[in-house]
Amino acid sequence: QARADVTIMTALLEARLLAGSGRLFGQLGKAINARSVWSSTQFYRAKVREQEQRNAEYGDTASNLEPDVKNGPGGLRDLHTVQWILKRRFGSTALETLVERGLISAEQLVGLHRARDFLSQVRFALHLNSGRMEDRLLFEHQKQLAGNFGYHDQTGNRAVEQFMQRYYRTTRRVSLFNEVVLQRLGAVIGRTRTAERRINARFLTRNGYLDSKRPKLLEDSPRAVLESFLLRQKHAEIRGFGAPLVERLMEAAPRIDSEFRNDPKNRRTFMQILSAPAPAPSQLEAMNRYGVLGAYIPQFGLITGRMQYDLFHSYTVDVHILRVVRNLRRFGLPDKQETGSRDSRLREIMERIENPAVLYIAGLFHDIAKGRGGDHSELGAGDAEQFCSDHGLSPRESALVAWLVRHHLDLSITAQKKDVYDPAVIRDFARLVGDQVHLDHLYLLTVADVRGTNPGLWTAWKARAFEDLYRQTERALRMNIEQPRGTGELLKEREQAALAELRGRGLEEDRIRAIWNGFAEDYFWLFRDDEIVWHTAALNDGPSDGFLVASRTHTADGNTAILVHGPSAVRRFFITCSVLDAKGLNILDARILPSGGRRSLAQYLVVQRDGAALQDADQLEVICDSLREALARGDLPSRPASRKLPRRLRAFDVGVQVSFRADPRGRHTVMELVTTDRPGLLGLVGGILTRQEIAVRTAKIATIGERAEDVFHLADTGRKPLSADRREKLLDALKKELEDG
Repeated sequence: QARADVTIMTALLEARLLAGSGRLFGQLGKAINARSVWSSTQFYRAKVREQEQRNAEYGDTASNLEPDVKNGPGGLRDLHTVQWILKRRFGSTALETLVERGLISAEQLVGLHRARDFLSQVRFALHLNSGRMEDRLLFEHQKQLAGNFGYHDQTGNRAVEQFMQRYYRTTRRVSLFNEVVLQRLGAVIGRTRTAERRINARFLTRNGYLDSKRPKLLEDSPRAVLESFLLRQKHAEIRGFGAPLVERLMEAAPRIDSEFRNDPKNRRTFMQILSAPAPAPSQLEAMNRYGVLGAYIPQFGLITGRMQYDLFHSYTVDVHILRVVRNLRRFGLPDKQETGSRDSRLREIMERIENPAVLYIAGLFHDIAKGRGGDHSELGAGDAEQFCSDHGLSPRESALVAWLVRHHLDLSITAQKKDVYDPAVIRDFARLVGDQVHLDHLYLLTVADVRGTNPGLWTAWKARAFEDLYRQTERALRMNIEQPRGTGELLKEREQAALAELRGRGLEEDRIRAIWNGFAEDYFWLFRDDEIVWHTAALNDGPSDGFLVASRTHTADGNTAILVHGPSAVRRFFITCSVLDAKGLNILDARILPSGGRRSLAQYLVVQRDGAALQDADQLEVICDSLREALARGDLPSRPASRKLPRRLRAFDVGVQVSFRADPRGRHTVMELVTTDRPGLLGLVGGILTRQEIAVRTAKIATIGERAEDVFHLADTGRKPLSADRREKLLDALKKELEDG
């Protein structure tokens, strides 16, 4: 069995004599040490392959939100792998063997022992706190362990984030040690001939890996530090950095000082690395991995390994930043998708960017001030502007970078929390960006930022929301910002576009206008042309009384729209939310308005729990039938049964934050609700609004990690904004219901 399975062979290598025959144990040792079982070379290759497969299961990153202390990249298993290979080759698992064999220095061994001891202590504490063998550093354990290890909250730097930063930095060191030692062990065990190739007067490759010609090169000529990354970038045939060069880079990083940073040659080299065609981002990642990037940009060093204790950010701050820069780089690569795709449009915008380095620097600095206290956007803008000035960007470019860092959240917030078809919203956003250049840069940075935050965060619906804001603002900038299109002109344009499409489908204009006559002017700025066409056709074919419930899946937008038309009632929102929640759907957006004759029209954009569009026509028909029946009955849903919070959410308590403001046109009260996300939240809110006889006009629903950030436009039964007294009662009810829940 050991001959066929490296796992069994590994277990036998770990065998210890606790009791029994020493003679038999000795025979076992001789049997497994025979070359016919596993040669050192075979065993080495099998364990390296096993490690690669294991790391792939964890996304090849040690920066996961809930890392596995034992099996994750940079975890204890990376040390065990080295020890097992040592045992097979040299007969000992002692890490001291590495020093004896000249594979690492005595100083490196001390750091290695320190890292191993810390990870072992974390694992032991995990087992104690959980009462079982638990190797995953789950959210519910992270806070407790931070206290166990003596960390305390500081302004802008929570104890759990300090503890996890130490953890991530430790696993990064272990991962680097593993990389260097495995490469050296491979050379010793494989006994391969060294094939050298000259790169320039100072560097060469050995078996495809970059190395310096002289061991003291980086010490004697510090400029060679950045030069090595530039060479790796320029020569695609180089497989990576050789173990000796990796060690020298790590030794050189602490020597990078103000003199090094102020050297014009070093500044030019760094800008070449940053600005060169792909794969430049991979060199930034290598610089980060070996400690050079954080030494060259000290502010970056502060956020290396820094986690953000939430469900929104999937990566440490440094990893997120480099993913954003990588995304920006990809926007400029040749388009492999169909013409007309969103990525194709991103590439078209990228081609208009005069100096892509402006975007890359903005990406590099947009979150660099996280954890310092204060507004990270403002602090980062100052850092970025100084960096630009130091690295030869013009005053105009430097100001643009600083503006991008300062406003990097504004496009996302506007698209997700405001109505991008409201001319007043577009006017305000157009004023903020000021011109097409700022809009283009901010749009690209925002898309790259969201895509680099969380793999599940970027959805087709979000892409459409961002693109709609971009297009509306682009149009406004071509006109007069103070009156982007003129409300009347914009609404007339939508009306005419929808009218032409409907007439093309055979509907008479008199019939079309008869349907539209019941709608207030709001209708034409609440909905897009294609939505107006769909509504009108459905109303034309639907019943004249009772409830019309229709649906369509818009694959490009990644959502399903559900249309409800029928007798007006405040309770309809509550009923609809409850039915859709029971059917496993999440509401992203809701728009409700009177349609004449004491009837109203509502459109809900929904997705499945996993964020995917609902594609099953039969399932959609069942949902529409259930909703139609529930609305016809009109019974208020009973309070939903309390559902257990998912494990991850239980580790967070956002509280309940409610704010009110008037909408730009003074017709509604805008309520923003921020609380911990939970199953059935929208139904709970709908129930409170129904009991207080408050009507929902529009709702934008956003889930940001563990936080629900929902925006509602509300009115009383007289279609007027809420009075101060009603706002106060609503606030009390929301806090009581949601805090108790």
